[in-house]
Amino acid sequence: MSQGETVHAGEFFGSGTVGNCCGFETGRFLDDGDVIELEVEPIGVLRNAVKRQSAV
Repeated sequence: MSQGETVHAGEFFGSGTVGNCCGFETGRFLDDGDVIELEVEPIGVLRNAVKRQSAV
């Protein structure tokens, strides 16, 4: 990924998205306070909240 794109601190990668589900297709993007969950049976759930970076 980093060979073809600039990777910035705090970014994450996702792959295997279902068609018509990406922000560019739907016009919906992650925002401060959103929660992302990834569940893999029987491992469990990985849950992360999106936090807006504070101005310095």
